[in-house]
Amino acid sequence: MTSVFLIALAVRSLYAVDLAPALESQEQPGSRMMQRYDEGAAAILRGDGLLFVSGVDPSDTGLLSRPPGYSILLAAIYRLVGRGLFAAQLVQNALNALVPVVVFLVADTLLGRRPAIGSGLLAALLPHLAYYSALLTPDVVCAIPVLVALVLLVPVARGRAVSLGRALAAGAALGLAVWLRPNLLLLGPTVAAAVAILVRPQARKWAPAAALTAGAVLAVAPITIRNLVLYRAFVPVSTNLGVVLWEGIGEASGNAWGTRTDDIDVAAQEAEMYGDPRYGEWWASPDGIRRDRDRVRRSLAVIAAHPAWFAGAALRRAARMMDYAGADAPPVAARAAVSHEALETLYEPGQGRSATHLWGAELLARLRPRITSRDAVRIGRLLGVLRPGLRPLQMALTVATLPLVLVGLAALLVVAPRRALFTLVVPLYQVAFQSIVHFELRYVLPMHACLLVLAGVAPALIGGWIAESVGRRRRIA
Repeated sequence: MTSVFLIALAVRSLYAVDLAPALESQEQPGSRMMQRYDEGAAAILRGDGLLFVSGVDPSDTGLLSRPPGYSILLAAIYRLVGRGLFAAQLVQNALNALVPVVVFLVADTLLGRRPAIGSGLLAALLPHLAYYSALLTPDVVCAIPVLVALVLLVPVARGRAVSLGRALAAGAALGLAVWLRPNLLLLGPTVAAAVAILVRPQARKWAPAAALTAGAVLAVAPITIRNLVLYRAFVPVSTNLGVVLWEGIGEASGNAWGTRTDDIDVAAQEAEMYGDPRYGEWWASPDGIRRDRDRVRRSLAVIAAHPAWFAGAALRRAARMMDYAGADAPPVAARAAVSHEALETLYEPGQGRSATHLWGAELLARLRPRITSRDAVRIGRLLGVLRPGLRPLQMALTVATLPLVLVGLAALLVVAPRRALFTLVVPLYQVAFQSIVHFELRYVLPMHACLLVLAGVAPALIGGWIAESVGRRRRIA
């Protein structure tokens, strides 16, 4: 496991170097999202509270745009290393390097050591997890509690019930994932249903399933209660279902029915639609609850009018989720793609005029980075010699991963169908949910972490066959 972690951290450190020139610039991937999370971290560190915020205007629904978990994590990282984005990225890469380790643990407890080695190495090397690990977003971090829940529930894959405490802890882990990504809201009840189905009929199954659901609900409940207290409305986590549903229809139809495919365009459309220029500033506020519910109603009206088209769009979107080769996840850059001079002259982001406006000079002074930009990317720079070998390997793995997943799934369905179905619970949930709304690869990274457990089966079978053949020849000789 230590080797898997070190390999994963090395690959993620190389991506940190690749992204270094763009960090906190207009070219930074996900810069608008990161800005919103950063604002939440600033509010926390100013003393506004981890969850509740005092003096909220009920029309200002920006607090509901995203779950609070990642802002809390960012605030904790800033406390640890200061508000330096390079330092925060380094800490997050170390945290995200645990994802392949937990993939290894799931595969080891479920299938054995040989498949676990293949699964862990794939998760460490594959661009899809490694590239997004280096972005300051919650998209990879949220896979950790999901995988931890699966480790706790492994006995279910053998048809055995788990203790109530174990089920409750697994549910709480799945609820914790919702604090990071709202599209996992119904994963807890889905996994609970799978527990009830997969446990053998003679075993006690309903109590663990109920405990798992309770754990997930209790973990999410503080967000729901916060929303109810502040806004007098039932909003389980956030108000972005309508916007991703509306944009998903627009993406699939080419805006054939007056939809929009971009957050900025949605806001501009609603400013005109409602006759309120304030709406053009952001899709989430003001009056984000009413606006998002209206988006859901408009979206459902389009779906009801074109059900066959929507079913086809959902199927095509599901196919895209499995397209590793076509995904927006580049391999590490070629050697010297980022110049030595550019890395030597990296400025210290997070301390400029815009940051001072948001954070205040006094708070920024207390949060000066404890790790400089050049020190934070030092690991990736030292490991640059790995790029000529790693880059083609990642390209090959991008092509090979889907066949490995399919071979592993087919083999497991034959010899251990319960274990295969257990491993598929998270992927099936994410495919079912995400296929009906707007899709980006980063939304479904927990699903791919689980599929890599299956991908490790094929190399293990091939390795076992080779070892057996060599042993047979030696015995004959």
